[in-house]
Amino acid sequence: MAFLVPDPGWAARALSLTTGTLTVPVLASLCARITGPGPALVAAALLAVLPIHVTLSASSLIDVPALFFTLLALRLATALPAEGRSRPHLLALALVGGLASGLRYEAWVLLLLLPLHRLLATRKPLEGLLVAALLAPVPVFWIAFGLGGPAGLLDAFAQVGASGATVGGRTVSIGEAATIATAKLALLAGPATLALAAAGLVLLARSRSSAADRLIWLAATIGAFVFVIVIARERGPSFVDRYALAATVLALPLATFAIAPALAELVRAAALVAAIAGSTIVATVLTPPELYLARRFPGEVVELARWLDDNRRPGETLLFTRGGWLPTYVPLLHRIGRDEYRIVSWYLSEPALRAFIARGRPTFLLTRDGDEAFVERVRSAGAEPGESLARFGRLEVRRLRLSTAEPRR
Repeated sequence: MAFLVPDPGWAARALSLTTGTLTVPVLASLCARITGPGPALVAAALLAVLPIHVTLSASSLIDVPALFFTLLALRLATALPAEGRSRPHLLALALVGGLASGLRYEAWVLLLLLPLHRLLATRKPLEGLLVAALLAPVPVFWIAFGLGGPAGLLDAFAQVGASGATVGGRTVSIGEAATIATAKLALLAGPATLALAAAGLVLLARSRSSAADRLIWLAATIGAFVFVIVIARERGPSFVDRYALAATVLALPLATFAIAPALAELVRAAALVAAIAGSTIVATVLTPPELYLARRFPGEVVELARWLDDNRRPGETLLFTRGGWLPTYVPLLHRIGRDEYRIVSWYLSEPALRAFIARGRPTFLLTRDGDEAFVERVRSAGAEPGESLARFGRLEVRRLRLSTAEPRR
């Protein structure tokens, strides 16, 4: 998107806006096969005014694009012919599934769901294996190279949970996690939507729609709900509301399926839709979700990016400390390659940090008051922070001197 939209402040938001808008017809098309055209149309209309989806569609976060590609992968899977093969459909499924799984770990469930759907639709194990092979490259690449093996994947999930401790989070019991998850979904979807979705889940399980299509939707929805509970268990009170976006959106078709018989009469249908949407809007107004969004780039980051424009030579590498997510804005404002910097946080392992220092030989450390523990990690990895070169609000630029001694372990 940065190549298509020159303004870095709008590039990521343009991606969210485009995919968020396209999610509406994709949801309608997908659900029309499973719940019928009436409930699908109503679910799409509710999605178009769903507060969390509208808000995230105007943000630079990756949640909405990830949801779009996940739903599109489900739709492409249901469009594959039961007899024979459509090479364009298979190639599109491989591309879209790869994009989805490259954006969010939750999308890796497609590696299980879509081959199972293909197996049920065709009754041919080789067809299921073919779909699995098409979807496997991105997750396999991430595990083997991005995360350093299966243990790295487990560490990544553990670090997501541990990161909540800095904002008051803690691990809670399954019962408390379920309570938190239910409360969050009632807030984001609306209490009426959540109650109807529970009823729709039971009704859809008993419906006469295609067994393969029905199963893939039920499994995707249940998987999204389980994910919310797992994250709620790991983070407790620090649960981030946007983690429940997928479960909230997937609940909409179930809710409208529960009222499908009442949708035949226009006035009654309009009243029901207004009541459901009103429930969601009231819940959102009374307790606005915490999405950790910023309306503009922080001034100190803008100044830092300008300083780098003037003082960083092409190819020179940098180290950031976590800095409360402030470093993630810098590559949007200052042109820098992904292999020219690292952010020292819970997500960067010690071996990866040492390898980057040895290979890239960074010259600047960009840090913030309160990140002393991460500065110490840099020092232990073999790079000694030196004098202060510039300061912008809470952010500071320090010279890095590389140690010739063996890094402390």
